[in-house]
Amino acid sequence: MPTALYCANDLMALGAMSALGERGIRVPEDLSLVGHDGSAYSACCHPKMTTVAIGARRTGELAADWMARWLDGDEPPGDTMIAPSLIEGRTARPPR
Repeated sequence: MPTALYCANDLMALGAMSALGERGIRVPEDLSLVGHDGSAYSACCHPKMTTVAIGARRTGELAADWMARWLDGDEPPGDTMIAPSLIEGRTARPPR
């Protein structure tokens, strides 16, 4: 059995946590679980989910700025990197 599950988003992680619980698999005692996107879902479960926040607001701001520049005929900005951040909950622990 794997030691961890990294889900594409927090809603999928909630579904996985539910399915694991139905099968008697404890999170994080038996399997660590990490979501991705830092949504409000991650704080609404028990135990509180560990998630990777992707800066959705900043991503939207940059996309809107890029689109406004493009529509004005200006050169769009170059590549931009938005660093993700780990929001530690109680669903992950070091591998056994």
